[in-house]
Amino acid sequence: MPKDTIQMPAMMRDVSVRAETVNEEARTVDVVWSTGSERVVPRFFDEAFIEQLSMDDGAVRLDRLNNGAPV
Repeated sequence: MPKDTIQMPAMMRDVSVRAETVNEEARTVDVVWSTGSERVVPRFFDEAFIEQLSMDDGAVRLDRLNNGAPV
């Protein structure tokens, strides 16, 4: 059975880097991935929808980032 291939645009997420928190010695910086506010997210084949990410503890697995993942 043949499979259709479609080209889709790259998916991205905004992030804010807090320059005042740079610690060159420790090689760390604070970043903000989300504030929990609503935003309109376009969809590829349907109408856009409103996204609101949870800010609850445990809503996101951060083990890899907290253990030194490159950013």
